[in-house]
Amino acid sequence: TLTINSTTGAVAGLFTLVDGALVRTPAFAGIVVRPASGIAKAVGHFLLPQIPIGAQTIDTSPILSGKVTIEQ
Repeated sequence: TLTINSTTGAVAGLFTLVDGALVRTPAFAGIVVRPASGIAKAVGHFLLPQIPIGAQTIDTSPILSGKVTIEQ
């Protein structure tokens, strides 16, 4: 999903990752910017639980982060 606030330029949403039987739905957030190139894009981040290892569960595994870029 993707939501864009036209007043503030804030963007937010969810995406789904399927790894075998493990389904993760991390949220992302960011903001629309207009760099020197003049072409607007949204940049932001997401947080994602790592695939559990050993005795870890999806709730106890380390949290990874990543970059989100949405371009025209």
